[in-house]
This record gives sequence, structure tokens and C-alpha cells, in this order.
Amino acid sequence: MLDPKNKDSNGQREPSQQDRQDLSYPGAEINRSLSTELPFTLTVRDISIDSLERLLAEIAPDISQLVSGEIRDLVEESRCLKGEQLRSKYFSSTPITIYQNRTFVLDNGQAPSEKLHSVKIIDERCQPENPTIEIFKLGLPQTSISVRFSFDTLPNDERWALVNRIGSLMGVPDACASFQRAPREAEHQCSTGSTLLEVGPGVIIETLSTTQPLPGPKAFADRQPGRGSWIIDSLEYSQPDYEEQSELLKLIDPREFEPVKERNLLSSLLLHTARMYATQEGEISAQKINRASRHINEPLTLSFERWMVLGDPDGEDALMSDDLLSLLSSDPDGNQDWQPPEDTSAWAETPEAFLPDSSPDLFTDAQFSPFEDEQSSAEPQEAGIEDIPDFGTRSRVTLEKRSSPYGQYRISFSSDAAGLVTDQVNDDSFFNKDAPTIRVDFLDDKNARSRWRLLSKLHGQLSESMAVPEDEAHNLDTIERDFSSSDISSSGDQVALYLGRMRVIASRG
Repeated sequence: MLDPKNKDSNGQREPSQQDRQDLSYPGAEINRSLSTELPFTLTVRDISIDSLERLLAEIAPDISQLVSGEIRDLVEESRCLKGEQLRSKYFSSTPITIYQNRTFVLDNGQAPSEKLHSVKIIDERCQPENPTIEIFKLGLPQTSISVRFSFDTLPNDERWALVNRIGSLMGVPDACASFQRAPREAEHQCSTGSTLLEVGPGVIIETLSTTQPLPGPKAFADRQPGRGSWIIDSLEYSQPDYEEQSELLKLIDPREFEPVKERNLLSSLLLHTARMYATQEGEISAQKINRASRHINEPLTLSFERWMVLGDPDGEDALMSDDLLSLLSSDPDGNQDWQPPEDTSAWAETPEAFLPDSSPDLFTDAQFSPFEDEQSSAEPQEAGIEDIPDFGTRSRVTLEKRSSPYGQYRISFSSDAAGLVTDQVNDDSFFNKDAPTIRVDFLDDKNARSRWRLLSKLHGQLSESMAVPEDEAHNLDTIERDFSSSDISSSGDQVALYLGRMRVIASRG
């Protein structure tokens, strides 16, 4: 068991013996069975650094040294993952993926707040021995660290034993018994169908019932496979230069991306910040985010993600997906919309970490040129995209949920295109999957039929890069009808259509 002192060397409180007794429910009747409840995650909240290091040394000794050094510093000091530094500090052959997510909330007139800083360590062996380990902080001020163990890659018969082992190290002598005897009113039901239950001070088990069906996905729940017309879900553009990026976005949402006098997403320079993070291995500038928040007309969630593989995946015969984010996400569409457990979502957030930006604006509204700041600091590039150093990392920045004439949407900038497991309609040779990509995902069905007409408008502005044969260009006006009346309409529930450097992902309405 970890040393049960009132405070550790960092001054953080450890649970007392009385605290542990309060949640052990001695003599209580058994309210749930281990055979019908499957442990999905175990979270230890507000854990000290000393306790975290000792815990991981017992649970995952092959990665504990990396966590005790580089990863701990990433979270404690609010730094971004750097591939070369991590690679030089990892000496095990066990293949792992390190995935970092930092999520900020921006609002007009308010200092930004960092909602989440999370680092996941994923065992990539074909038969993983370690649970997925997530070290995270929620909200600001970020003074305490929590850790979550996810068991979904482990055999069912090993999960409860690991729960007991982790609980014992955290001062909960028999976590399984506490789970069985806890009263029903102590449970918290999540919208995902899982149940949260605290079995010790700050030790929370999330379980899934093996006797109850899980709720189906809510997004597009009314769609019926095999019926209806095709709806565009996403547009991806490979290797966009600044002009192509601008044309794509202002056609989708002119209110936010036309260079008008009023302040909007274009004038916020968030696109520049996102593009630089996705194509260069840099840090996040709190000053730039702080400045950008003054240009936002409605709240915006901004997520910075970076991930890399360490160890020897080939030697371990690990199965690595082309699109790692689809494995990390619980969204059936493969979208990375991580949400903390519901009982921790109200943790305090304060803006102290973001000092007021005393510097003057980089431009006035009247002088604004949409890409002047970006182009002035770099040599001209052939396709308008920076050369990406080979750090072994991949990055993505996502601007969440905006409203447009074509429905709710989000934008993401990625160091390369997401992998797809879907039907491919035509030749994709012009679409470079390994190059930086901008992607627009539509999140609802509002005005969905008009998205096909959007392709015709885009071709009018981007005819060279969209590379549509001249004798087929007129079909862009009727492509939805052609899809629905062809054999494609019965070949699957999702298709990918390639138009030069643009990829269109569509599903049935």
C-alpha cells in the first residue's frame, strides 16, 4: 500500500484511515455482482506526484520511468509533446502510443480557460499487458493531477483483479467488496450507459452492465441505412495554400471568414495558430489564444492534439491503425470529442494562467489582410505548406461547433489526412494522405441537400486543384442525384469521393 500520510512531500492530502473506513460499507448487503458488471475505467482523483510515480512503478514498470520524467513535466508545466525529447527518454521495447490533448474554451471578452490537459499512454501490443493510462488535469487553476486506467483492451477476467490491485495501492483494501456493497443511491448514471461509483476517497470505478444494452449513437439516429439520398458529412482538402484555405472556408461560412471590418474567426488569427501547430512541432502561445478570444462572437472550444509511437511496434507485431484517433474516440464517427466523467465536469476554472495581453493588436480592422501575418514570416512554398520536420509526431487542431448556412460544423487542421475504412468511389492519386490537411465536418442534417451545390461553387473557385475532368465538371450540379440512382447507393453506408486534392465523405440520409 502507498504510504498513508496526511500529506505527501508535495503537500497534498492523502486519505486517512477514517476516510477509507467511511467507504468500505462493512456489513452492508451485496447490491451488485462482479459477474454482471464489467469494469471499464478506474479513476484516482487528485493524486500526488509521489503517489502517481509509486503507483505506476507497480502497475506498469516498463513505462513508469517515462511518466515520472517527461510526461509528468508535460502535465505539470503545461507543455506540449516533443517527439525527439520523448524518444530519447524511452528505453523499453514495449510499443506505446503517447497521445496529448489540451482543450481551451474561448469566449468574447473573457480570458481563455484550459478545460483539459490530458496525456494518454496506450499499450500497442497485440495482447496488451498494461491498461491505457491517462494522466490529466481538469480546469484551472491546475494544481492537482488525476489518473485514469482504461481496461477495454484487457481480457475480462483480468479487470477486477487489477481493480483490486490498484485500489489496494491507494489504500482501499478490497475495492471489489466496496463496489459490491455500496448502496444504490451512491451510483451515478452516465448518459453513455455506464455507471460511476466511488469505492474509496477519490477512487472511482466506471462499469458497464453485461445484462443491459448500451444506448445507440445519438448523432444522425434517424438515418436508415440503405434508404434515402446521400448527405455530405465531411470535406477534406489536402495541401491547401492560404488562398485555397480561404476560399473553402468563406464559401462555407462567409460571416466568419470574409475579411470584413467586424471581428470574426478570420481576424482572430486562430487559423494561423492552428495551422502552425499542425505543421510544426511548436508550443501553444497563451498570448495568441488570449488575443484571439477577443475576436470570438460566441464561445468556442479549441483542442490541440499531438501523438507519437515509441518502442518497437514491428518487433512486437503491434496493430497500429492508420487513424489512431479513431481508436482513442468513443464517437462512432471517429471524432475525438473527449468528455471527462460527469461527476468531475464542474471542477473549478479560473483565468489566472492567462495574463492580460498588453501588446497592441497586430493590425487594425481597416488594415487587415487575411494572411499577411502568416506569409511575411516564411519563404514562399510551392504549395503554400511549410516543410514538416520528421519528429515522428502527428498533430491536429480542432475548432468546435460553429453555425453556417450548411448546418453546424467544425474545422480541423491535421499534419496528415485521417485514415478511412469505407468504400472509395474513384481514383485518389491526387489526394496526398501524408500531407497537411484541412477538414470540415458537418454535425447535423440542417440544409444538407445544399452541400452538394457547394461542390459546384468550390469548383468555380478551385477548379485547378479540384482537378475535375472538364467533361464531368457539369455533373457537380447533379452529383447527389447521380449518387442516389447508381450502384453506389447499395454498396455501403459511407463513401469517399475524390475530386483532385479534395475528398468528400458522404453517408446515407
